[in-house]
Amino acid sequence: MEGIVGTNLQYSSRVQAVADWFGPTDFIQMDTQANAQGCGGSNRNAANSPESLLVGCPIQTCPAAVQRANPMTYFTRDDPPFFIQHGNADCTVPRGQSQILQMLMQSSGHDLSLMLIPGAGHGGTQSSAESNMLLLDAFFNAKLRNSFSPLVNSIKIYRKKSEVTFFRAGALGSVYRTVLSGANFQSDAKVLVNGIEKGVSFTDGGEIKVNGLIGRIPASGIISVQVKNSNGSYSNIFRPEIRPE
Repeated sequence: MEGIVGTNLQYSSRVQAVADWFGPTDFIQMDTQANAQGCGGSNRNAANSPESLLVGCPIQTCPAAVQRANPMTYFTRDDPPFFIQHGNADCTVPRGQSQILQMLMQSSGHDLSLMLIPGAGHGGTQSSAESNMLLLDAFFNAKLRNSFSPLVNSIKIYRKKSEVTFFRAGALGSVYRTVLSGANFQSDAKVLVNGIEKGVSFTDGGEIKVNGLIGRIPASGIISVQVKNSNGSYSNIFRPEIRPE
């Protein structure tokens, strides 16, 4: 589903990692699973249930329509990694909905994990707790962020202590300090200035500080700045402006 609008057309729209929170899968099995779980009063088969209204018919009368709404219908082995969380006491979407998705993916050796949260219902404080958010962060760091190429969004240039917007041609590079902002920077990243690797330091905000450029700022030509992560991935090339003295 690639588009033609915007400024990030060089990046794929393909999903790279999925965090699935208590999502429904096969509507037809929901009442059976809810009853087996000990949840009373589930009536997903009713004509006015959310699932029946979604597909446009009582779900037990139109299995083909239900199958089209089932994400398992579209599973392929090249799908991204999944981290599934489900409340063990969820009676809105019974935990069996995530368990059948897990079984499908595991049958082909897919990269996924299912975590049942003890005592949790359909969402709530146990899902949104900071300790659980850290688990999600760890998943995305492992499966998404570290595998992505770094991206330089902007560069700040400081001449001695003052922020400026360009380099002066002919000036000594050592009088400048630059700060890079962007995404997917690793803590042990290096910065390449005109292809030459430079050591860096990080700020608490995730910016990269580069102290001192190489030699004099060329009177004519280009200074290119690029981030290199330790996994060998390179960022886009950022070219700050150079103006005559």
